[in-house]
Amino acid sequence: MGNPKKELDRGAKRNAEDRISSLPDDIIHYILSFLEDTKFAAKTCVLSKRWKNLWTSLPDLRFNTAYYKTTRSFRKFLLSALLRRDRNCEARSLHLSMDYEHLRVDEEFDDNSDEEGYYYVDDDESLRDYVFRYAARHGVRFVDYRHRRYSELSLPSALMDCHTLTTLNLYDLSVTEMPFLYFPAVTSLYVDGCNFGWKCFNVTESSFPNLAYLHIYNLLGGGHMQISGTKLVTFKMEGVQFNKVKLSAPNLEVFECRDTIDAKWRRLGDFFDIDLPSLQTAEVVVNYKIYHVSEQVEDKLMKLLDGIRNAKSLTLNLPPLKGLIKAGLLKHQTSPFSNLKSLKFLVKKKYLPGGCISRNRAHPQLQVPEKIKTYLLSGTPHPQNVDITLEDEWMHKQKQSSPPTPST
Repeated sequence: MGNPKKELDRGAKRNAEDRISSLPDDIIHYILSFLEDTKFAAKTCVLSKRWKNLWTSLPDLRFNTAYYKTTRSFRKFLLSALLRRDRNCEARSLHLSMDYEHLRVDEEFDDNSDEEGYYYVDDDESLRDYVFRYAARHGVRFVDYRHRRYSELSLPSALMDCHTLTTLNLYDLSVTEMPFLYFPAVTSLYVDGCNFGWKCFNVTESSFPNLAYLHIYNLLGGGHMQISGTKLVTFKMEGVQFNKVKLSAPNLEVFECRDTIDAKWRRLGDFFDIDLPSLQTAEVVVNYKIYHVSEQVEDKLMKLLDGIRNAKSLTLNLPPLKGLIKAGLLKHQTSPFSNLKSLKFLVKKKYLPGGCISRNRAHPQLQVPEKIKTYLLSGTPHPQNVDITLEDEWMHKQKQSSPPTPST
């Protein structure tokens, strides 16, 4: 007679294995989608025989050079994974991160690479375009693309004319040319840490006819930035350096402008041309140090405030407004804001009620200068009905939306 305890343990292990094997494919795919790279999903075949080939039908593709030691190993697995995928399965999302700075650069594929079934590529741009073409053919809807290298590259033209792609996130691109772009189905565009040199950055209805959400962050360029679109509803920019900014969006409801980076590298545009007749919510947060290094920045800020004059809900940080008072630009002027319903001032936590304690003594609570309130409310028919609040600037920043992610 066997040991009852060992029999129970073996039975429990069999039941556990059966429970894993009996999970629906969709749930297993959902579990595997949390892994940082597709190669980790491929290694899960050891968990269960039924899991052995499930990774080949994953709708979410993830390839990140951070999890490889050499360029050859990264390219070889990526191409092999695409070759082994179930051709009938869609590629719902693609996360492609190519950062060769930490990889050991080794020799390219041997001449007999295509004998092994791999598509031959001679550089990382060819590899990237091959992956994008594959994703477009398999109905990709979400693309998260990061490409950091020393030399410049072109924008991913392989995704153009893709009628399934709705969300596009771009990171760390150093762009050498700006071809004609056309993304017919993209509704959300996020651009972070890209460098356009002295080129212009244009996002117009001819390129993105269905764009509703646009967020640009740490974008460098010495030329002009032009944004336009009848379907654009939300526009956010932070740390953007362009000489001129033109924004025309008749149906835009949310506008955010944040310039919190060192003013030596970021500055307000020299010229603002903003037309937002349907604006509901506006936020302007400017680094107060910018006033010490930029000429006539107060006048630029006044032009920016005039461009968002239709906002019903307005959020501002106090230091730049104090700069306007000091420059005397608020004297004998009427506020452009005639539709204000709520007004929020962002301040440091130490100035809020119950703020931090220093040397056994609480910091004095902030009092919003009457000149600022008087100016901002001077254009409103019923200033007594405007709701005025204070909020911690750091906490407010934490609540800001992150880059779009694929919906499950």
